[in-house]
Order: sequence, then C-alpha cells, then structure tokens
Amino acid sequence: MLKLSSYIYQRRKWGTAIRDCCTAEHGMVASKHPLIGKTGIDILKKGGNAVDAAVAAAFVDCVVEPAMNGIGGEGVMAIHMTDGKNTIIDYVGRPSANCTPDMYELLDEIELGWMGWNRVKDDANMIGYKAATVPGTVAGLLKALELYGTMELKELLEPAIKIAESGFEMSWATTFHIITTMEQFSRFPEWQKIFLKDGKYPPRPYDRFVKTNQDILVNKDLAKSLKLIAVEGSNAFYKGEIAEAISRTMSENDGLITAEDLAMY
Repeated sequence: MLKLSSYIYQRRKWGTAIRDCCTAEHGMVASKHPLIGKTGIDILKKGGNAVDAAVAAAFVDCVVEPAMNGIGGEGVMAIHMTDGKNTIIDYVGRPSANCTPDMYELLDEIELGWMGWNRVKDDANMIGYKAATVPGTVAGLLKALELYGTMELKELLEPAIKIAESGFEMSWATTFHIITTMEQFSRFPEWQKIFLKDGKYPPRPYDRFVKTNQDILVNKDLAKSLKLIAVEGSNAFYKGEIAEAISRTMSENDGLITAEDLAMY
C-alpha cells in the first residue's frame, strides 16, 4: 500500500493553470500517476541515478497509463548530464519494410483535426494492425539504461511487473479513454478481455470519496512480457517470444510488421 506520508507531493490547485512551486533537496519525479512517481523516488532512494529512476518509472507508466504509453509504443528521452552535456535517445517507431505509398485507401473527405489530409477508409492508419509501427519503447529505455544507468534491469522492472500482475486502481483518465474508444476497440477480443468487465462494461475508476466497489485492472499478459524482458533484455521483444507473437498476429490479421522488421530495429 502506498504510504503518502513518506512522499512529498505537489499540492493540486485546480482554480487556474498555475500551481505552487514544489522543491526537494535530493531528487524529484514528475508524473501523472502516483505509482509512477513513487517508483521513481524509490529507485533514487535505493541509490539509483536519474536514468535508473526514469527507466523504472517509464515501465510502470506502460502499465498504469495504457491509453498513453506502452511497450508497444515509442518515445524520446532527453538526458542532461552533470558535466553539462545533453543527450537525446530517439526510440520513435519505424515503419515496416512492407509499407508502400498506396497501402491505405483514401476517401473523398477530410480527416477531422488540423492536418487537412484525406481520411483513410476504416481509419486504418489510426486503428488496427496496419496502423502500427515497429515499437521503440523497449529498445530505447534499455539503451538509456545501458549507456547511463547504474542498476540491473531486473530490479528496475520489478515494480511494473508487480503492478501488472496484482492490479491497480484505475484513474478517471484511463477509464475515460476506455469509454471513448469502446466502439472502435471492441472488435479486438484481447482488448475486450483486458479492459472491459465481462467483455462488456467499462471499469469503475478510483474515487477518493467512494472507498468500495472500485475495479482493479490486472494485466497478466503484460506482466509475462515484462518478465521475459527482465531476463532476456531487448532480444525478448525484438527477436524472442514476444517478437514471434507480434509477427504471427500481424500475419494472421493482414498487418505489415514482420519478424525481420522487429529484429532490424
């Protein structure tokens, strides 16, 4: 159980966009979920450096904010060294070698938003197997750890594995994402199994005023994947059992990502 008394939290101030300053003598972790922040601070207390804390916190983020982050995602890490040097690790996703300029069927209507380009039939560029790029999150976080971290990957992944395996109380933001995407994502059985109760209902989010009947999100498949990564490193995701599962599922559903794409990343 998270003991709030042992952590310093920035006070929420919802009246305006301005918040009170938050200062700490030895270190600080900024996050949108208390379990992410707690993980980063715990790693710092164990003697880890900022990169160790960032890697551990990022993997927890992949568990507790599934609508925003995941090991199937991508990102960029900016690192500022004590000697003043700045480093960027780019782990943005890469397209499959099978991608072609005409891979999507365009409609004679403009897509919603500010881009102004033509909409794709069935929104295939945003939802489904052809919307995915080769994920970079695992490679990027592990590269940061290899270059600048001090702790073992297995120890840094322990919090994320534990939370995925035992479950956590969902935030309003995550529940909102589930509700607003149910119509599009319910066609994917695995998504239904993980994110909907009985495959039909959205979960109840955490509410500090209501202490009962709050749903716990458990993701044992993700926990299994994280355990493989903890032991085998990037190879588990890009060349091993996880890569095989990704490429097989892509092949079965007209996706584009292959085992070769994953290995090349």
